[in-house]
Amino acid sequence: MKITKNGELVNYNLLSLDELVGYVSETYHGYLKKLINSLESNIGAMLKLDANQQSGLASIRNSVLDLKIVLEQHVSREEATLFPFISNLTKNNKYVNLQPEISSVNLINKIKKEHIKISEILNKIRKLSHNYAPPTNSTSALKLCYAQLFNLEQDIHKHVFLEENILFPKVLDFEKRKIRGAKK
Repeated sequence: MKITKNGELVNYNLLSLDELVGYVSETYHGYLKKLINSLESNIGAMLKLDANQQSGLASIRNSVLDLKIVLEQHVSREEATLFPFISNLTKNNKYVNLQPEISSVNLINKIKKEHIKISEILNKIRKLSHNYAPPTNSTSALKLCYAQLFNLEQDIHKHVFLEENILFPKVLDFEKRKIRGAKK
């Protein structure tokens, strides 16, 4: 379920594949890019102020930079390969895969591997930040940074859940039905 800007509840299962792809792209991809860039900038600024480097912020920043790289690759793969594949799949009346090495199963498996890598980095950030609990004498900027890290993790988990539990099964089912229909 999702809540629209009008406060309406929408059942993801009732959305078409194109609507789901549009929702993931509009809701998560742009936001993740903005948030990760903001975090990178904020943490960099705080590191300059933290002369003692005792907050563990340098390690968190390194992990955020790792996450940024993986997220950029992930979003790029979805936007450039998976989502156009899904769009093609839904628009063609006949199932014609001009590139047999590209199938929804292969693409989805690559995306799932990226989800695992992203989850590993998020777990590392969670540990480094002591479950997003800033030190007691933290500045408001550091508290905000920890809150942003928490929000980033939550949004990524929603993104992954939506893809792995709704979008991917729908794509696989749609492709299977389309292949069956093409063989008749």
